[in-house]
Amino acid sequence: MSGVILKAVLSLCLPCLVLVAACDTGPAAKGADDPEPTVSSTASSIALRVFFPRQKAWVNSYLMALWRGELILDGEGCLRVRGDGSLVPVWPPGFGVEVSGEEVRILNERGRVVARVGDEVEIGGGEAPPAERINVADERTRRELRERCPGQYWLAAPEVNVIRQR
Repeated sequence: MSGVILKAVLSLCLPCLVLVAACDTGPAAKGADDPEPTVSSTASSIALRVFFPRQKAWVNSYLMALWRGELILDGEGCLRVRGDGSLVPVWPPGFGVEVSGEEVRILNERGRVVARVGDEVEIGGGEAPPAERINVADERTRRELRERCPGQYWLAAPEVNVIRQR
């Protein structure tokens, strides 16, 4: 009898455990040096899928090139700057993302909005190596970049200028 009960419990609980493990992107999955992104309290479901990779807090020097293009949010929730190609910015420490309704805004270290999805922007910084070699980001960020946002990356500097608003 107990074998039948155990089978019934496992058949009911196992799918739930698999679902919870597959969806584990909450605070427990974050590293200690990866602060929680800023998201407004009125955020819609779009906020749940925005991935905002940041550099470690100790980063204080930046590359000096410029990348120009449209700030977009792709189907995987990756912010990209699409110009003569498409690069995923790895944002400076202290930067954050704020979502309100369907609007996604990038905030600088002082909490000031510096760009919105749809804006044409110019971002200081420089092209980054493949995700697994980006030593200015923690392991969780590198893994998510590889899995969720494949392609080329940009180590963003704090200089973000809007060239044309959406």
